[in-house]
Amino acid sequence: AVPFAGSSNTTFTTNTTAFPTSDVVVSKTAGFKLSLLANTTFASANQDLTITSGTLDLDGFNLTVNGTTAKIVVNSGSNFQLMGSETVTANVNEPTLDTGSTVTYDGTAASYTIKDFLNYKNLTIVGGASTVFTMPANQSQVETLTITTGIFSLGGFVLTATTLVNNDTLRML
Repeated sequence: AVPFAGSSNTTFTTNTTAFPTSDVVVSKTAGFKLSLLANTTFASANQDLTITSGTLDLDGFNLTVNGTTAKIVVNSGSNFQLMGSETVTANVNEPTLDTGSTVTYDGTAASYTIKDFLNYKNLTIVGGASTVFTMPANQSQVETLTITTGIFSLGGFVLTATTLVNNDTLRML
């Protein structure tokens, strides 16, 4: 595996002609992150991307993990962070969001449609004060929806969440 570990924030950009084809593991100390600096592709057969701890921040860049049987796995206690405009290209039913995992949206543009990931666990919105994040489909297994800053819109879809922490705006339509 190719590990990205440690207790500091780091950045990553890839040269796909030289990058190893083994699994990629983000295991940062809690509170620290690995941020992408360019669109990134891990497309080798069986090449998984696993976030075991800390944060993987796409930071506005696209991510592709779609080699044969490749997976994106977000473990409990770890965070997958997006602005909202990125394209995430993955195999069917990916990413795998483990119980206790978090997906955070932090974009500050006018509006975003959150990704149609299956089974969000902890979904966190920390966008701009007037930024609208809209659901693309029904979500029925959210453990906790946290709206810190920004506007979260159901967009006519159904949201089932065990816990709602709302410090800004939840639009029901």
